[in-house]
Order: sequence, then C-alpha cells, then structure tokens
Amino acid sequence: MRPLRLLLVEDSDRDAVLLCELMKDAAPDAPPHFVRATRLAEALHRLQQEDFDAVLLDLGLPDGHGVENVERVRNARRDVAVVVLTGLDDDRSAIEALRRGAQEYAVKGRYDGAEMVRVVQHAIERHRVLAEVDSQREQEFVRASHDALTGLANRSLFADRVREAVVQATRRGESLALCFVDLDGFKPVNDRLGHAAGDALLRQVAGALRQVVRDSDTVARVGGDEFAVLLRPVRGVDEVETVAGRMVERIRAIREIEGRAVAVGASIGAALFPAHGSTYEQLMVRADQAMYLAKRSARGGVRVFDGALAPAPAVEPIALVFQPWMDVREGRYEGVEVFVRSGEEKGEAGTLLRRAERSGALAGLGLRVLENACMYWRDWLARGIAPTRFALNVSRSELSEPDFAARWLAVLAAQQVAPPHLQVEVAEDAFDAGDNSVMIENLRRLRAQGVRVILDNFGRQQASLLKLAGLPIDGIKLDIGLIHGLRAGDGVARSVVNGLLDVAWPWRLEVIAIGVEDEGDYRQCRALDCRYQQGYWFSAPQPPERIAELLGAPPAALAARHQSAM
Repeated sequence: MRPLRLLLVEDSDRDAVLLCELMKDAAPDAPPHFVRATRLAEALHRLQQEDFDAVLLDLGLPDGHGVENVERVRNARRDVAVVVLTGLDDDRSAIEALRRGAQEYAVKGRYDGAEMVRVVQHAIERHRVLAEVDSQREQEFVRASHDALTGLANRSLFADRVREAVVQATRRGESLALCFVDLDGFKPVNDRLGHAAGDALLRQVAGALRQVVRDSDTVARVGGDEFAVLLRPVRGVDEVETVAGRMVERIRAIREIEGRAVAVGASIGAALFPAHGSTYEQLMVRADQAMYLAKRSARGGVRVFDGALAPAPAVEPIALVFQPWMDVREGRYEGVEVFVRSGEEKGEAGTLLRRAERSGALAGLGLRVLENACMYWRDWLARGIAPTRFALNVSRSELSEPDFAARWLAVLAAQQVAPPHLQVEVAEDAFDAGDNSVMIENLRRLRAQGVRVILDNFGRQQASLLKLAGLPIDGIKLDIGLIHGLRAGDGVARSVVNGLLDVAWPWRLEVIAIGVEDEGDYRQCRALDCRYQQGYWFSAPQPPERIAELLGAPPAALAARHQSAM
C-alpha cells in the first residue's frame, strides 16, 4: 500500500503533532505523508495546487465558519475525501457536516492512531464509492437527455431548457428565440453515400451549430435531420436573423463527408418569446411554420414568424381508420388496429405525426386518438360486434413520459373501456437507444391493469430474440420483411419465422403475421401454423362505418375463400 497523502487543516500545533505521530506509528510500513495548513484560506489554496487522498479538517479554524468549512473544501475539490475533526462531541454537528459533504467525523482525544488510520481509509473508500455512483447517475442522465449520435441535447432536455428559460425571461423581462433547423439535401447524401456518411454529416452539422451559439444557448437534435436552437437572451428579430443566417452559412460550408463531395443547406424558422408565444409548445409550432415558409423559397434560408403566418389550429382534425386481424383457426376477427389520418383533404398520417412530434404535441395527439378509438369501441360493444380488442401504436417519445401509463389508464376509465380491450404496440427499434427504464416501467403498469403489449416489426434485427426476455410483452408482430421473404421463397426467412414461432409458444407469446396480401401469403403462414394474420387479403384499413359492417357480418365469400385456401 502506498503512503496516504493527507492535507491536515489544523491551527493547534499540539493537536497537529499528536495526530501525525499517532497515525505514523500505527502504519509503520506506509506512514502517511502530511501537508499542514493552519488556516482555511491556505488549505483552499493548497487544494488548487496539489493532489491529496483526503483532507483532515478542523471545524474550529480562526478564519472558518464551523460546518460551513466542509462546503468550502468540497467546492474547491470534489475529488478528495473529507474527515472532520472537532473538539465537540456533538451529534448535530456531525450530522450537519456529513450532510454538507464530509465522509467521516472524529472527535479529538477519542481515537488512537490505528483507529484514525481506519477512519481515513474508510472515508477514502466511501468517497470512491459515492463518486462512482454519482458518475453512473451522470452517465444515465446523459444517455436519457442527450442524442447518442451527436451528443446534443435531445427533444426532452431541450423542452425542459426552453420552459426554464421562459420562466427566467419572464422574471427578468428578457426575450428569447427558438429556432427550428431542417436540413436541405440530407436524404440524397444518405441514399447515395449510405447511413454512415449520413451520420457523419449530422455530426458535422451539430458541430457547425455549436460554433455559432453562445454558452448560454442550447442546441438540440429533435429528429432525424432536424435540429432546434434556443437563443437566450436576444435583443430582437434582427439579432435572431443574423445568428440564424450564420447557422445556414456554416451548414452550407460543409462540402465533403469522408472525402466525398456533398451539397447541403438548411431552412430555419424562428419564433420569439414573448412576441410569438408564451410556452414551449407555442414557440415550437410557430418556429415550425416559419421553417416551412423558409423551405419553400428557392434556397431555403431564414424566416421569423410574424402575424402574416396563419396560426396552426389548436386541435388539428384527425380521422381514424381500422384494419382487422384474424384468428384463422376460428375464422373470426380477433381485433382491429387503429391508424390515424389527418382530417385535411389528402392528409397523411406521417406528416401529421411528424408535425405533432416537432411541436411537442405527440403525447396529446396520442390521447386524442385513444379517446376517439374508445368511443367507437363502446359503440361496437353496445351493438354486440366488437372483437376482442383494439390496438394503438405508441412511440418511444410517448412511452418515455413518466406519466404515460397513468394518463392512458385514466382515459380508459373515463371512457368506461376495460383495459384488457386495449392492445399497445411498440416498434422493436424503440428500445435500441438510451435508457429504456421509464418505457419498461410504463409497459409494466399497463400490463398490471390488463392492457396487452405487443412488440411490433419484430424480427428485423439480429438481436431480436435477446429482447424477448427483458421486455414486459404479451406478443409480437412479425416484421413485414419476413412475410415478403416467405413470398419470395427465401429459406432464411422461413427458418426465422419457424424459429420465432417455436420460441413464442413456450413463452405464451401471441404471434401476428402482418402484410398478408394474397392467397400465397395466407397459405405460407397457415403452413407455419401462424394463427393470427393481418393484411389486405382480409381487409384494407377502413373508416369506422365500413369496419362496423365487417365486424357485424363478415362476408360469407371471404370466409369461403379462406376455407378453400386451406
């Protein structure tokens, strides 16, 4: 064992000499090396200049303030253990010293050398363990709050930063700006050069944005090729346009990735607090609207929200369509999957969901979809035509909200729909990045109340089987690529499906084949004893009135066609 290097902060010559002699006598093979300071100010200076294993700190220093000395030492060096020395046998002082960051507490005159050596060693070990715990917590926080690819803040942390900044700006009478950055030309780079080059480009863009902003600002990656920047404080529109213009210039200056030429740009929309909104959601929506106008121009650029921009409706109209899946053994509809469509003419679900995610409104949209689905379900139940359950897809961002399960269960209770009628479907790749603990806990809470949980798009990845053991699920939906492989006569796809069915059976996992589009798909899945099937062979996604007809009276021709295909 190497000798301990200790900083003894003690103004009493007698106490200092006694302590040093006792501890050196108790450890003759590796006597501690002491550096003494008689004042707190001297100790703080030495901590900045030298390294120590521990500080032995007297609370009765002439220039100190009792237990406050501990905080001052901890603020000077967080990586050094602290042992408090005092002439008072006072439990309250001891507890307060430990609360302020000390690792051990010793009363002068109550210890021998060997005991004091043990106290210091225990303090050093305790400090090491606590430092490791703090480091793990910090790493977990970073994983949960930062984008793994770029190291930037993620959407959740960015929303928190904006909300905090709004509170501070309100108190100080300041303005701030939220800029929404959408890359132009990213998809051609990704398609032509591959995903590795696309990732490298995103990292370069992240670096370019960091170079423009100040320490008080925040840069985040909020989507695939979408970024957001919080500028705080700002003096007005001119400053925002200037800074955003520099962002565009920096991004356009990226000319090559991994030695290959690229041409990219950016469209930026900005909204200011308090002129354009008073909440994160309002600012995000309006920055997003301004970005779309900037994108319509010939070369992108910058657009700041103004009154001429039509505000987004508070509640965008939506419509639901339903696609059934069948129990082919029993020849009946087992359930219906719910899909959301924009209520606007020719609106598409993808656009609606992307805009909801950009604006931070995805969780609210999910609750609206659940409420509407429950209303249709209650109607079917009253008419005696409801299948076993209805299924809704949920995203990683929704499941990562700590109160997700509670909010969804509250909607079911308010709508008087029993939880076992609901099936929640989560894509397999939602569990690929970061800390999944909140997601898993939400799924456990749902399952505890009877909600079924299905892992969607299962089998797309090589590590799929490893996930089954660690996730609280009731079943899987086979990835459509496997069904396409069966259709093409791919022996590997057939082996994978066979293997998944073999694994699912002992674990009592329900398996649903999706993408069953014709009689050949149906026959292949039946031959593999896949009981539950979904796809256009049975029905395309249908509006509520049409799906009610199917549920109420499954066409005899359809049943006969399935029978003949067996």
